[in-house]
Amino acid sequence: MKRLLSIVTLFAVALATAAEPRAFLEKHCFECHDSETKKGGLDLTTLRYDAAKPDKWVLLHDAVAAGEIDAGLVNHYYLYQYLAENPGAPVANKFLNSGAGALVNVAGVGILTSAANPTGASSFVDYLLSPTAQEYFATETSEYPVVPGTPAPEGLPPLNSIGVSGLDLNRLEDLAGTLELLQAKGVV
Repeated sequence: MKRLLSIVTLFAVALATAAEPRAFLEKHCFECHDSETKKGGLDLTTLRYDAAKPDKWVLLHDAVAAGEIDAGLVNHYYLYQYLAENPGAPVANKFLNSGAGALVNVAGVGILTSAANPTGASSFVDYLLSPTAQEYFATETSEYPVVPGTPAPEGLPPLNSIGVSGLDLNRLEDLAGTLELLQAKGVV
């Protein structure tokens, strides 16, 4: 399970930060996880990623539903999308009350001091914080609203009932440090 979580974490970082995930893995991972070294028994050189078919890498829910893996780390709202397309699939969100998996990560918005149109940017931020936009995020994307007064999506536990991991997300700014921190917390 720890190896699976490591792979999921690495690919999340690779896919989010690299234009070409394989180049990212070659630069950061293959030294220890190639066909000869296989640190931890893991050979990442055998993994294939086809950028033309990114949907092939969005199979976590399918793997859980098929019993191929026990669990995976996802943002809760992806399950709602999955269940809309796969009603009755045997998958569910599990909200953790402690540990590094008990994360609440709020999407942020800001205005750069170099913004070409700070007035327009400010209007956009105001719109994102409006009841209309907050209701959209809650009803259409199943995300928690961040402005009081907008109800959360049905079935989600109240935010104040979810434990806090104590993990300082500001410490996750570099890959090596992130992996070290996740290892220290026992996630990978």
